[in-house]
Amino acid sequence: MASTWRDVFLALTALGMLSFSTAETREECDYGREPGYWVNDKFTLFNPACNLQPILDKVLSLERRGSDLGDLQQAKVLTIGDSLDRKLVSSLTEELGREMDYYTPFKYKMLSSGRMKPEQTGKSARVTVGPIEFANFFIFGAGDYKEYHSLFYEAAAIPELHNTTSERICKDAPKFTKPFMPEGPDMLILASNFWDVARWWEQGNAKTGILRELADQFMKDFMASMDRAKKCFPHAQLYCVRTHPVLATDERNPQYASKRPHVVAAVNSAVREAAAEKGWCLIDLDLLTSGKTNEQQWMPDGLHPSNFVMREYGNLALNTLYQATKWKVPRATGPN
Repeated sequence: MASTWRDVFLALTALGMLSFSTAETREECDYGREPGYWVNDKFTLFNPACNLQPILDKVLSLERRGSDLGDLQQAKVLTIGDSLDRKLVSSLTEELGREMDYYTPFKYKMLSSGRMKPEQTGKSARVTVGPIEFANFFIFGAGDYKEYHSLFYEAAAIPELHNTTSERICKDAPKFTKPFMPEGPDMLILASNFWDVARWWEQGNAKTGILRELADQFMKDFMASMDRAKKCFPHAQLYCVRTHPVLATDERNPQYASKRPHVVAAVNSAVREAAAEKGWCLIDLDLLTSGKTNEQQWMPDGLHPSNFVMREYGNLALNTLYQATKWKVPRATGPN
């Protein structure tokens, strides 16, 4: 009996030592999944073992001051998704006082004055911040559906581009990003939400049980898009997906009827599950904005987060990339 208790004690001690050792030697953090809280316009992680570096703030500081970039690591981040991905590019462009740099053709519409104006839907843009390049590429949704009338499919269908998601990921995105990402991106972030959530409304009036059907179909389509993205951008060092903020429920969200919070939540759950199944990293923008989306300061139009929120999202992505690649983190000194 004494021997048995001794064996149990030794086993428990070994387990305790193993747990302690694992906690003490932890080197990597899952930045995109880590819970945290906001202090003014900065996001802080609860986990003291995860040191969230202000990488984006540092390179913004270098860029504003025109500092010598020296031997800072060049990083290329491509986000394939909807207008939320373009919001990251536009927020950084605005902070630097520049004009938007669109790199794909537009579709134009004629105004009553006879002037031609580019359609906003479907635009893809890029921005360079110090050694880091961000670009978004617009797709329609996870699958090759065209029943997105509430989101003006006709406005986003561009004559010079293919107009299915699979072709945009595998044909157009590599073609149009090649001039500035000749080897492809270092980090690819895939997202799909606005269009898929709107599809629920288009079909939801016709029959019951549509949310389950949509979630199941979205899961299959999104995982297929993940496979396409990896196949057509084979040299990325890191593949990630992102979730979408649950949208505002007041009058700021003009598309509330077609983009309900519970549908966004269901699709976000599918994205998280797809990331786990495929072994991709997750940048959980829904977690980052939790509890904030009905506040105008955080989501002015009820659909897209404020610039400072997108900056913190971009910083989470960069921390994830720099950790995965073990790149040296850029440092900036002095006033911004």
